[in-house]
Amino acid sequence: MNIKMLKAALAGLVLSMSGFSNAGLITISHANLLPTSGYESIDLDFDGINDIYMAVRYSGGDKAYFSLSSGTDMASGFVSLGTMIDNSLTWLTSGYQDPVMSIGNNYLGVFNTSSGAFYGYATIDYDGTDMYLASYTYDDTGSGIRVTSTDVPEPSTLAIFALGIMGLASRRFKK
Repeated sequence: MNIKMLKAALAGLVLSMSGFSNAGLITISHANLLPTSGYESIDLDFDGINDIYMAVRYSGGDKAYFSLSSGTDMASGFVSLGTMIDNSLTWLTSGYQDPVMSIGNNYLGVFNTSSGAFYGYATIDYDGTDMYLASYTYDDTGSGIRVTSTDVPEPSTLAIFALGIMGLASRRFKK
């Protein structure tokens, strides 16, 4: 019975990582320091298409400059934690915005149609002096996404955790 349980757990782990559950939240780390003059073209999801242009605003360190590239819409203003990013937001389809940053994480809603109709948000970290594009999180199912401050564990992290639990369980069964 114990060997059957281990085999079932291992089979479940393999199936969960073999593409049956490949849709959902994706977080891409960037850690880009935004330029203080000019702007930087940003490919948020690394699909080879620039999605947005970003820079620290010249006339004050607490302002950012965001401009759109084709195939991308952005929420008009920063969104807060817990906001649902979907069709209910007011989306800018052209132009730019120049919002004031608050110290800590700031979230910019993004609707990316260059590689599919994916809702997401860019996390911009402001430490009082410098601004960083920290990450981009989106849902690759086309569903809306809620802004959260906790990162979703990657499958490899979950696999290591599951293998550790299985190892502990098998050690207990041997005794």
